[in-house]
Amino acid sequence: MGIDSENKRRSAQRLIRGPRTMPRPDGGADEYDRRHRTAYRGPLVALAVIASLAPAGVTILCLIGDQNGRVLARLRPNVQRASWRFNAVGQMAFALARTDEKLQEEYLRFGNRVLLQFDNGLPPWGGIIGSPYEWNEAEVLFQAYSGEELLYRRRTARQRRFDNATVGAIALALLAEADAVYPTGVRPGAIWGGGSGHFPEYHYKSLGDALRDSLVENLSAESFDVTAREEAGYIVFELNLYGARGEQKPNVALVENQNVSDVRFRVEDNIVNAWYMAGEGSDWGEDDRVYAEAADEESIRRYGRREDFEARSGVIFQSTLDETIAKRLDETAAPSRVLGLAVTDDRPGRFGEYDVGDAVMCVLPSYDWQGIRGLYRVLGREFIPANGVTDLVLEEVR
Repeated sequence: MGIDSENKRRSAQRLIRGPRTMPRPDGGADEYDRRHRTAYRGPLVALAVIASLAPAGVTILCLIGDQNGRVLARLRPNVQRASWRFNAVGQMAFALARTDEKLQEEYLRFGNRVLLQFDNGLPPWGGIIGSPYEWNEAEVLFQAYSGEELLYRRRTARQRRFDNATVGAIALALLAEADAVYPTGVRPGAIWGGGSGHFPEYHYKSLGDALRDSLVENLSAESFDVTAREEAGYIVFELNLYGARGEQKPNVALVENQNVSDVRFRVEDNIVNAWYMAGEGSDWGEDDRVYAEAADEESIRRYGRREDFEARSGVIFQSTLDETIAKRLDETAAPSRVLGLAVTDDRPGRFGEYDVGDAVMCVLPSYDWQGIRGLYRVLGREFIPANGVTDLVLEEVR
């Protein structure tokens, strides 16, 4: 997705002329993000944070913790941007003046925890300090990566197979097994326990890839995320796994010339209207694995027949494969309409009224052939504190 895909280019631009606020020129979503939400539970941190007032008037509360999450310091950073992404790792960039007494290696080493909280309705942002950091004459620039990154730094066992386990049971087991080797720093949160049983097998697969590529992409979960909060002097992270994520919010609207300040709209011809799928198996005979076919006749009449194939590892039941192919066909039978919007915290769609994964009403009369008016799902958001604008990437709900 474009929110984090152009960091090198955008970092160079910031050094030259400061942060940009408009959406990415390409519309901001790649194929994975096109197909494919954070919640905060708990009070704001009292007496343990220092508020920094950004030029646009947003108050940001910042905590730094060690690799175990224990709070070390309260910082007053210049937060340049913070992003949240659907089924992916978000990023945060911040700077400290070289004269700041809190500019200490103990606080800012790789792997230390960061927690930001905002007073404008945005959810908390939690993550870990990562590469790179950069010194210049006036300040030091740092990068941090959202809590999902912790899952990509750990691996499954050499050979781990599940037999008739739900996606929730698989997620809990993988997390517990990694914790038994060395603490992941992520504890179970809201884990969906529904769905049918599955039979995946993993070989030194990262936990993040097991969640995204297997439980979400191949099996029956729709989404996962890692949320953060402060609890008793510690920054804690929780893994959440969803069978369905977000809400449809037709009364929350992003409206051209009201709370939308810039627009990028792209229609993508990535149509597949005839799918073939195969489940797990060692050979390709009729009885060696399950198979499925599905086609959308209306789409074929309109755009011609466009075929594709996917093999789904860990899928051995016909009913599971039938559900998967129906969902995939629904995602790809029509062109994708993707929006990149720069939005403000104004009615009829305030920042706190929607989150990543929610579908909101978009009203843009001067775009597309007959104008845009319909529900679009938020796939990512990036907040620029310098002017209070948030970049969104959204896809039309079909």
